[in-house]
Amino acid sequence: MARTPTHHDAHGAHDGRGAHDGRDTHDGHDTKNAHGARRRAVLRNTRLGFSRRVDLRVVAVLVATIVACGAIAAYGMTLGDYPVPFGDVWLTLLGQGTDGHEFIVLDLRLPRVAVAVCAGAAMGLSGAIFQSFARNPLVSPDIIGVNTGAALVAVALLTTYAGHRHLLELGAFAGAIGAAVLVYLCARSKGLSPYRMVLIGIGTDAFCRAGISLFLVQGESTQAQTAVLWMVGSLHRADDASVRFLLVMLAVLGPAAMVLRRALENVQLGDDAARALGVRVERTRLAVLVVGVLLAASAVAICGPVAFVAFISPHLARRMARAPGPSIFAVAAAIGAFLFLFADLIAQHAVPVGLPLGVITPLIGAPYFLYLLLRASRHEEVT
Repeated sequence: MARTPTHHDAHGAHDGRGAHDGRDTHDGHDTKNAHGARRRAVLRNTRLGFSRRVDLRVVAVLVATIVACGAIAAYGMTLGDYPVPFGDVWLTLLGQGTDGHEFIVLDLRLPRVAVAVCAGAAMGLSGAIFQSFARNPLVSPDIIGVNTGAALVAVALLTTYAGHRHLLELGAFAGAIGAAVLVYLCARSKGLSPYRMVLIGIGTDAFCRAGISLFLVQGESTQAQTAVLWMVGSLHRADDASVRFLLVMLAVLGPAAMVLRRALENVQLGDDAARALGVRVERTRLAVLVVGVLLAASAVAICGPVAFVAFISPHLARRMARAPGPSIFAVAAAIGAFLFLFADLIAQHAVPVGLPLGVITPLIGAPYFLYLLLRASRHEEVT
């Protein structure tokens, strides 16, 4: 377990370089934790009273993942029925493209890429929040009913009422929030227990799936087919309005998650230890739960319940950054964005017929999930 920074850690950086003029500086030093030697840097600004230790490996993985996202996004915008060379894509993004390229790149392909990045980041961050909250690496919004709550309302609308697409998105968002509220109300007896919340979430998920099956059976064949396609998850509804909605949600909830990260690290030490450090445990858990649910709900409302991205992103982040718990929030978000972009690229261009990206993500996530289970069973056999 990574050592929790103390009051001494936060203020011990005021000696050394840069303290005389208040400029942002950093100095690296090695620390030890359960993962071995960690190379860290201390960022500080004496004028603002700011001091923060940064894990350099986490930063390196984050930067590499962002660069990979940019590369795959740029490559994806060159592909399609009408290929556009990368140079023309770049000129179009700078406002110097032809009318035809502007329509293809800016109106058709850029919104899809932007929605993939934003929704993937929201799902990856949400998965990291849920796994840190429950202290269970097998927990994700897919499991505790958030995704199926959204799907239940969406399928009900698609099979009983042919309304506007934004009504569908609003209904899915409300369904995810409603399922989360139900789980919270049932799990908050004598404090919000993550273990009890997971169990109730599994029951809520089963209830919502039963409702989905009921609406699919009673709906007309064409309506049921449309509902099934929505449940797979895709980016075909991506447009400028979707991008703006996701950007607003990330702009609000992303910083909120980072603010709550330190308190959540203290909560993971145990309730008594967290209270001794001045953390309001129940309020912290509730705030973390709200942020995680809203992130997942916003992504599902736009793209549908794309499977495994929220589950697998934190695992890959921890393995690549070799860091525990909440410290990998930003990396998990970046990996979620990469998985969305990569899965959509495969779904659209690597197979003869274009597929929804929700068909590809289980092909990536399910083998990794089985690997985790096999690894856990072997560990139990050894111990």
